[in-house]
Amino acid sequence: MSSEIKKATPVEVFAGPLWKSTMVKEMLIDNGILAFILNEFEGTMAPFRVQAGGVDPIKVVVSSDDYNVALRLIKEFNENDFEES
Repeated sequence: MSSEIKKATPVEVFAGPLWKSTMVKEMLIDNGILAFILNEFEGTMAPFRVQAGGVDPIKVVVSSDDYNVALRLIKEFNENDFEES
């Protein structure tokens, strides 16, 4: 009997400054998606070491199983203007 195990891989869904990456990560977690941040410390202290030119050095990573849902949530997050009515 052969059973195939599907392995999820980590994929990047967002790159930006630490403050926005943290907001995106927390928003994903609040929506049931396990997410984590890459380059949190080195990207803040020496962004040019982790990203060419030091632009958007902090990465948010999720499981490949959650990739499409995460992208949809991030798109909605970016479309919000956060203005008070």
